[in-house]
Amino acid sequence: MWKKKAKVADQTATGQGPVSDVFEKEGVGIKKRSKVPGVMITQYVEEIPDGKSHPDFTRKPIALTIQEGKFAFFKALVIGDPEPTVTWGRNNGDVSDTSKYVTKYDTATREHLFEMANVKPEQADTYKCFAANEFGRAVVTVVLNVIEVGFKKAQADSQVQPEAAVADFKSVLKRKSKIRPKMEKKEDGEIDPKFWELLISADKKDYESLMLEFGVTDFRFMLKTLNEMKKEREEEQAQFIENLANLKPIEVGPDGCATFTLDMDLIEQSSRIFLYKDGVMIPYSKELGDTIKHSLKIVGRKYQFSIRDLFPDDAGLYQVDVEDVNVFSTDFKIPMVDFLVKIQECKAMEREDAVFECVLSQPFGKIMWVGKNLPLEAGDKYDIEVSEDKLIHRLIIKDVAMVDKGIYAAVAGIKSCNAFLVVEADKGELGKKKQRKTTRAGGAGVDLTAIAQEQAVKNTADREVLMEKVKAIKNERAANATTAPDTSAEAKAKVKGVEASQTGATKQGPAVKGSDHKSVDNEGATKQGPAVKGSDHKSVDNEGATKQGPAVKGSDHKSVDNEGDFDGSGEGDGGSGNSGQSNNEGPTAPTVPGQPVRDRTGYSIKSGLSDLFALRGKKGELVCEMSHEVDGAWFKDGEKLSTTGGIAIVKNGTRHTLTIHKSSEDDTGVYHFEAGGFKSEAKVTVGELPSVDADDLHRFSKPVTVKVGQNASWKMPYTPQDNLEVKWFKDDKELKDGGGVKLVKEVNHSRLLFRECLRSDAGAIKIQLKNPFGTIEGTSRLIVLDKPGPPEGPVEILETTSTVIELQWGAPKDDGGSPVTNYIIERQQLGQTVWKKMGDVAADKTTYRDRNVVHGKLYIYKIYAVNPEGTSDALQTEETMAGVLIFAGRPGAPKVVSASKTCINLKWEPPEDDGGIKIDGYQLEKRKKDTAQWIALNPVTEPIEVLEYAVKDVVEGAEYEFRVSAINVSGAGEFSLPSVMVTAKNPNMRPTFKDPEDFMVIRAGNSVRIKVLYEAEPPPEITWMKDNEPVSSFIQIINTEGCSQLVIPSTKRLDSGNYTIVAKNKVGEASFDIEVLVTDEPKPPGAVELEQIVHGKVIVSWEASPDQELDNRLYYMVAEHDSSTRMWHTVADRIFDNSYTANNIMPGREYHFKIYAKNDMGMSDPSMSPTWGINSNRIPININTPVEVSFEKPPSVLVPLKLHSPPKGFQMYMTCAIRGCPTPSVTWHLNNVCINGDSNYYITNSYGVCSMYILRVRPKDSGEYKVVAVNSFGKAECSTKLVVKD
Repeated sequence: MWKKKAKVADQTATGQGPVSDVFEKEGVGIKKRSKVPGVMITQYVEEIPDGKSHPDFTRKPIALTIQEGKFAFFKALVIGDPEPTVTWGRNNGDVSDTSKYVTKYDTATREHLFEMANVKPEQADTYKCFAANEFGRAVVTVVLNVIEVGFKKAQADSQVQPEAAVADFKSVLKRKSKIRPKMEKKEDGEIDPKFWELLISADKKDYESLMLEFGVTDFRFMLKTLNEMKKEREEEQAQFIENLANLKPIEVGPDGCATFTLDMDLIEQSSRIFLYKDGVMIPYSKELGDTIKHSLKIVGRKYQFSIRDLFPDDAGLYQVDVEDVNVFSTDFKIPMVDFLVKIQECKAMEREDAVFECVLSQPFGKIMWVGKNLPLEAGDKYDIEVSEDKLIHRLIIKDVAMVDKGIYAAVAGIKSCNAFLVVEADKGELGKKKQRKTTRAGGAGVDLTAIAQEQAVKNTADREVLMEKVKAIKNERAANATTAPDTSAEAKAKVKGVEASQTGATKQGPAVKGSDHKSVDNEGATKQGPAVKGSDHKSVDNEGATKQGPAVKGSDHKSVDNEGDFDGSGEGDGGSGNSGQSNNEGPTAPTVPGQPVRDRTGYSIKSGLSDLFALRGKKGELVCEMSHEVDGAWFKDGEKLSTTGGIAIVKNGTRHTLTIHKSSEDDTGVYHFEAGGFKSEAKVTVGELPSVDADDLHRFSKPVTVKVGQNASWKMPYTPQDNLEVKWFKDDKELKDGGGVKLVKEVNHSRLLFRECLRSDAGAIKIQLKNPFGTIEGTSRLIVLDKPGPPEGPVEILETTSTVIELQWGAPKDDGGSPVTNYIIERQQLGQTVWKKMGDVAADKTTYRDRNVVHGKLYIYKIYAVNPEGTSDALQTEETMAGVLIFAGRPGAPKVVSASKTCINLKWEPPEDDGGIKIDGYQLEKRKKDTAQWIALNPVTEPIEVLEYAVKDVVEGAEYEFRVSAINVSGAGEFSLPSVMVTAKNPNMRPTFKDPEDFMVIRAGNSVRIKVLYEAEPPPEITWMKDNEPVSSFIQIINTEGCSQLVIPSTKRLDSGNYTIVAKNKVGEASFDIEVLVTDEPKPPGAVELEQIVHGKVIVSWEASPDQELDNRLYYMVAEHDSSTRMWHTVADRIFDNSYTANNIMPGREYHFKIYAKNDMGMSDPSMSPTWGINSNRIPININTPVEVSFEKPPSVLVPLKLHSPPKGFQMYMTCAIRGCPTPSVTWHLNNVCINGDSNYYITNSYGVCSMYILRVRPKDSGEYKVVAVNSFGKAECSTKLVVKD
């Protein structure tokens, strides 16, 4: 059998498989649908409690096809509450053998794994994964296919056959491959089964090519058989497939991978899919993708098979089977071709054409061109050209832009090459549309035609060697076949011909009409005996050169001497029929026609007749030359001819001539000449040259004028004729259809079209009409109009003075097809950005004098050529100065103003003589001591415009001198004398401090960093003091150049004090004090006492806070609250003693006071005062006789609630007064809902005054508010409405 598969059992019969499987079939449950296709769920209960769920698969195992001996495993993800129990099983057999099957659970990824190490063919089966808990069970199936290898594979096949014999014989036959192995021979006349497999999957348009490939000629038989096979195949596919469409054959894509696709709907998603190559199953992967050679990608119903890393042995027949049914077959052919010349990197300017070209080792009809990983097709953007020998391939990218840059590739079979296209921006004038260029960039850089011709000769030689080998094999087979007895004359001739071959070379006797008669001598070269009518008669001498004996009756007679050179000539344009002379004498000719043409006397035909095509009304001649002088006769169509009015027969020695004075249709026929038993024959045909109307030819000769980018076309009508050959030429080079050229040939006319003409397309256009009687030609001209090319440079400066600059240039090489009308001159002064039009110059003049110049200034000119089609690109001149260079005099030597280690300030005097030209600035140079090199501190193009400069590029401690030169339009003048040597260092100075802070407050526990900047030269000695004593060793001192820092990592209250920094050097000494206060949030004050000495005033006194002694910046704040407002407000702040006199104390009110301690860190908790109020100062009265009075009574409303309508977002304050004894319990209600516990409402009850405060009212705060007061004697209510306005 051709296809070999691992044994996979059919579906499990009833009662087989794991116990859980049987339970599923016998149990009763509710079937549920899973979100994952292929999962079957059975629910055991009707209702599942909240928070619980039946098992389900979130990721099911994936089918696996693997080679025997590899490691196989399945993965599954399961969900369910409670946690499901997962088990594995198989249809045929058990999985209890732990040496073969291992079940694992990965707690990190929550994956259940089923592993099989060193998988065997007998483990190929359908496996099941079960997930069960108390509420249900989920089941999923997965298929494992094992590919057998080696001896075991053949042994397994031999074992399968007896088992299959017991089964249904028809099903066994269907599983057999219909493709023979490659080594199996096919009987003669039998159609290869591969033909039918490819035909079933092919499109109708490919039927003809497949028939030609496999040699099938009976189209009707093919269609009948194909319909029967398709019907049978569709019946087989219906078992597993619902729909099959869009079968796309295999092809190599731009990424170098071969792919083929099909759209397929499977009835069962678990159906197995097999891939075969030449009938042998090959493994593939669905998950690994790019890491394995063969892979399958499934997107919806689309199946795409891919083959990576292509090699020649990947060619073959690929087939896809679903189970045992073939669904698709495709033949992958890899041509044996390579690149002799690869495409090269191309650099092109914008709007140029870019060219990539290559040469192949074998003819190839069409290669794939790829740009940016996308296949390219010929069209408006791309032209794809192929040479006539199909070896040179060319891609032309028209009108390139920046978006076209990238990698381009040429793909031929499995071979490819690639190169970059680099697009350079056209730096033309900004804002001006760039013109389409007529030039091409790129190419291979070598002579591709020569390489292709050399390769074509090599291919031809290889082909001839191969044909000789094939011919030798055929001859050997024929020789073996003639060893059998054969009494026929033909068989005897064959035997005789074989015996005559001494060294295996073939000799050949006389050839008959139409034969290609050749023979080979002892050296293996071809020999050829005499040929008769219509033969192509040649022979080869012992050196391998072609020899030719005498020929008769229209033979194409040529001879080659021993050096291999041809000797002979022929004229056939309606004149002489002589076919040339031969320098070899043939063998003796018998007189019987068909036998050798030399008799025993040595007579022979030296030069026979040749076919003659004579023009009607013109003279025609037939000439036959004999080896000796002999009389002869002329015949036409078997009738003997004689000299008449229209025919003249002349014999001149051995030369016999028949002349037709004025050829006509009656002269057409077969002529032959007989002399001394010899006969030579030729055909005379009378006709006309190709016929063209004179007016049409005149119209065609008129030039065609178009503009660049337009199309140009020609049409030449002619009279329909047989054997008419039409060719078009441009500048004597034949045009081929393709690219921008379109050729159309009809019965009565021919057309030529040039698309999007360029200037390079201009030239002579010629059409040639040719038939056997001659050739006529028509000539036209294509004129492509465009803007002219730029004027010819370089520009010559004829004169330059302080007032005039005169220019001269050459006319453009390309005038764009129409004469130049004028030139435009533009000018730009160096240093400016504006181009100024200076004027126009007539076309007959190529000079211009610019009189508007300033002496010493530099100018640049642009010259444009103009014709009716537009303006050319500019010809730009170099910088040109008006007049001669005049430099400024020498400035004064630089003087040092000041110097430091980082900067040296200089100034200088201007030159006394400026030459009459404005000084633009100065150039300054420096030189380090002990060096000879002067270094410029500024370029000439960036002059120093003032007479001073700060030199910062110095090294501390180094000595420098400086010099300066003046710059004008002519450039930098003579340098000044150098300055005195100056050292880059700071001058001595007493230490000074730079804006330090004199006070800092730090929270206790935080770090403190005191940073002080100073200036001093030389660097001073730094000392830190605290309260006039050296600082503790625990304090860090960090000194750097110009800066000193004191750092305390974690501060305490004891770190407070005055810190002093002292800087001292040899020049002087300086110091600075910084007060540091380390504090924290203060503790609250002590007990508060109230005392009234004067009516209306109360003295509030309190004990000091514990932090008062530690913090001299501590103070107090007093807040007051009385019963009339019930709001706290500050009455005194920043009190530095421990008492406060409260004024305006009203009788009949209660007062409360809060005392706060405050410092730089914040505020303490308050200390509360006792209540000062209504009875606080009343003298108690002693009553000797007690009077019993009862104040108990039910609640009553003294002051009811009022109606409120606050705007949205405003605050709202609602209050009422309630009396009762005992004190009633008061609750607030909104729309009969108690709101006492709602944090949105601030509710208070102060001695019967009930208040509610809303900080910002909202629309939902609207409604009816009610206050309910209840005690043991009764209940009282009051209500109001709140309306919130928008």
